[in-house]
Amino acid sequence: MSDDVPPDEQAERRQRDRRERQEEILSEFESAVDDVKFPSNSAEIRAELRDAPDEVVAEEESLGSVLDRLDDEFEDEQAARDAIMEELGEAEHADPATTEREEIAETERETTGVVDEIDEDEA
Repeated sequence: MSDDVPPDEQAERRQRDRRERQEEILSEFESAVDDVKFPSNSAEIRAELRDAPDEVVAEEESLGSVLDRLDDEFEDEQAARDAIMEELGEAEHADPATTEREEIAETERETTGVVDEIDEDEA
């Protein structure tokens, strides 16, 4: 019974199940997107996925509904995949302080070419 399982373990199990399901969905996306010519947009990708099952993601939506919300044009498969991952909420689960430090370090690399180490002890 779920009453015997501590709440934190239940939460971990739900998160693990959700991650596994997202990985399955992305695998299906990557298989279907092989025939898409980039640059492409979400409507063209959605059309290519018409034969793929409209799988439920995060217990509340499908890959198709995620693509319907994206109106961007993608230069390549990785850009499309990144946008889908962001829509699925992967960015929400990152540690905000770590994410901010990584963004600052990336901006510094881009603008100055200098790379500072991110101190893991600060996290």
